[in-house]
Amino acid sequence: MTWARAGGFASNISRPYPVCRWAQPAIEAALTLQSAAKFSADDIEEIAIETFAEAAALGAGCAIPNATDEAQYSLPHPVAAALVFGQVGAEEIELPRLADPRIRRLLAAMKVTEDAEFSRRFPAERWARVRITLRDGRMLASEPAIARGNPENPLTDNELRGKYRSLAEPVLGVGRAAHIERLVDALQVDPAALRLLIDNLMQAPS
Repeated sequence: MTWARAGGFASNISRPYPVCRWAQPAIEAALTLQSAAKFSADDIEEIAIETFAEAAALGAGCAIPNATDEAQYSLPHPVAAALVFGQVGAEEIELPRLADPRIRRLLAAMKVTEDAEFSRRFPAERWARVRITLRDGRMLASEPAIARGNPENPLTDNELRGKYRSLAEPVLGVGRAAHIERLVDALQVDPAALRLLIDNLMQAPS
């Protein structure tokens, strides 16, 4: 049994990034392209994102987010942050990273457009493609990407554990977060673990 099934996450959506679900396909496309082509944010000249209309509109009224809620409902910001930091976690949508000059440069170099086929598939499917022009003249294009973290395209156990730790440890501390994780693991083999887990979760953070 996977950790997702043990913890009751398998039938739910577990977003890998703490931003709007509609922005997630473009983040996936950008990170996959960067991993495959081995370039850094400093190598980028231009970014073009093609996605469905609703996603393309995210952040249209706020070109440069200055607060967490603005970054969470922006498409350009999390894509730029992903290309700069290689990830999009809580820190990437908060100050000081919101104001990082490398992100601001990529925002200015980014264009977002609607793809008619992706719009036709929405809301049943959510797709995006990213095209990046590098300073050395190379032009790179991702494959169409969809969001991960749903039952059809789930996160791995390691990704779920990593997300849990990144959110739980700052609030609960490393020790208590690890204890809860062990109790979730024990759900697969020990019926008594459920009561212990509930009791632990009902305790206020110390």
